[in-house]
Amino acid sequence: HSLKIERYDVVGLVQMWIGYILLGIGRLDEVYDQITTFNKEIEQHMEPPLQANLTLMSAYVCYLRSDWTQSVEYLKKYLNIIDQQSEPRPPSVALIHLCWAMEQEGYPRVGSLSLEAEIENGLNSGNIMDIGFAYRFKSFSQTNNQESKENIAETLRLSLECFEKSGHQLEIARTKTYLANHYLGIDDDDKATALAKEAADVFASFPDLSFPDDLKRLIKTDIPEPSLLEEILL
Repeated sequence: HSLKIERYDVVGLVQMWIGYILLGIGRLDEVYDQITTFNKEIEQHMEPPLQANLTLMSAYVCYLRSDWTQSVEYLKKYLNIIDQQSEPRPPSVALIHLCWAMEQEGYPRVGSLSLEAEIENGLNSGNIMDIGFAYRFKSFSQTNNQESKENIAETLRLSLECFEKSGHQLEIARTKTYLANHYLGIDDDDKATALAKEAADVFASFPDLSFPDDLKRLIKTDIPEPSLLEEILL
């Protein structure tokens, strides 16, 4: 209906949010099919901020599929659109993740993007979800820089608080897996096990998501009967 009345902005917005929802629950191939079949002529009629967001999502999806060449092309296009706008670049977990990949995975550096700057952008955004993601990647950076265990745990707890305030159950569960891994690394198996079990209960509802391998042993002894939880332990 939106196409018939030429509400291209509505079409694009729906496309973007469906894409990020599918990404969140691990259905990467469906998102890829979406972006590769999307009508590029429609995209040209959208407002630049929406064009930029869809382009960034395309860059992120291609990165997750290990198509870095195409991902970089989309990322350059995204920055070109953003650079022509008067507003500052909005925070994005996709962009933070791509910056992390630049620092840790050999993903090509693009423009002046930096992990530290994007984390700060997220922390200062005022959006509880963006702040939660920024704290998550800050904890990754702290771990990589061998900061104190206390600092890393505190940053993860701040991330968890943000997601708990947002009510986003899947991101709460993901953050609990990171905290569980952290406690496992400092030999606090009790805290690690409690967090892993809480997270596993949520992951069991999303069969396309993978539960962290190093946490599976913590919850294997707590399965009372056959269930979806068993499937994530395979």
